[in-house]
Amino acid sequence: MEKSIEMIWRAGFLDRDALVAPQVNNLYNRKSEHIIEKFKRMFRFNLKAIAIGGVLGLIGLFLLQMPITGIVMFLTLVVVFVVNRKELNALETIDQSVSSYEYLKAFDAWMKYLTSLNGRMARFYYPAIFVGTVLGLWLSVHGPRLFEMIAGPSESAWLINGIPGMLLLPVLFIAGLLGVFGGRLYALELDAFYGRVLKKLEELLADMETLRKA
Repeated sequence: MEKSIEMIWRAGFLDRDALVAPQVNNLYNRKSEHIIEKFKRMFRFNLKAIAIGGVLGLIGLFLLQMPITGIVMFLTLVVVFVVNRKELNALETIDQSVSSYEYLKAFDAWMKYLTSLNGRMARFYYPAIFVGTVLGLWLSVHGPRLFEMIAGPSESAWLINGIPGMLLLPVLFIAGLLGVFGGRLYALELDAFYGRVLKKLEELLADMETLRKA
């Protein structure tokens, strides 16, 4: 054969006038749209879960007489929801009339910015949720009972709602660790939710860049 299948494939992708070019471009367009639309559906579902979870959590924690935890978690989730909803709206403004490669590059840049933004926020919201949960339990009617069940009556001179105040030190230490490793925890969370979709995106983008450089 004068030309291999691989050469024809590459030529068709790079040359818009080649016979195979429309088929190749159409293939990449459909695959790109499929991956990005799947990500959007998952992202919207995740935002809805955050919104519903925040409201139900607030109500439930108030009923459990832990209002501090409920308020902290609700406000934290509101910030996460608003920021990510704004970024989702920004994604919708990306010009879809460009080539599939340019669209994927724009989406990839948006995704990297979103990951970086949420990673920075995670350094604050993980500690906030942890401290809010501990203090909410500590200052609730359940805190002293739970502490007494675990450690027995306290003889400490410094008590906060019947619990030794010195226990604040390990709470703050753990919160500090969550602040330091918040970005990594978010990366694990991101991989758990979107790992497969983002991997397909990386593979498709790598294929397209390889063909363009060939």
